[in-house]
Amino acid sequence: MLACREKWGRVPCLDYPYCVLDGEETIVMFKRNVCLALAAKKWFEQHKPSWAPSLPLNDVEHEKLTDDENPRLILVSDYAASLAGLQYDYLAHPSFRDYCAGLMAHEHTPDYLRNNPELLAEFTPRKLEGVGGLGGSLYWPPEKVAEWLQIFRRNCQYQYYSMSDEEVIEQIVDFGQCYPSRFAGL
Repeated sequence: MLACREKWGRVPCLDYPYCVLDGEETIVMFKRNVCLALAAKKWFEQHKPSWAPSLPLNDVEHEKLTDDENPRLILVSDYAASLAGLQYDYLAHPSFRDYCAGLMAHEHTPDYLRNNPELLAEFTPRKLEGVGGLGGSLYWPPEKVAEWLQIFRRNCQYQYYSMSDEEVIEQIVDFGQCYPSRFAGL
């Protein structure tokens, strides 16, 4: 960190800082993260409710939604943050509707969301499937999926930087099998 001094860049779309002295491997990793985030954004655009805005990918976009008075927009921001926590693996993560239904049933969800009649009508409360559900936070990190993704990344790390973006996305899509009911209707 100290070696960077003022040699910082910002990751496109995601807008978080990185040390430009970290080398080509770091840049390749960030490019892959941006590709996965943009793929998730495109997928969300095709599967979101008609009222939902685009998936926010950075802090500025998140703040616009969380500062809005419309509680639906807060759900979009929460969903995006949860999805980012799983490195934008939108196939392993619950769908937006499933995630929101899980939020409505979750004890840690703020009352102004959980007791909102409009949200209750649209997202019938039900616990999320998977080990751990939403846990103590409003993110969805089931231990089993996170563990399998970690094993995958560790096992292919030696080749990770030489894989094309399409190959990485294809490998991650294969992990959809670890949450089979999520894909029942596809």
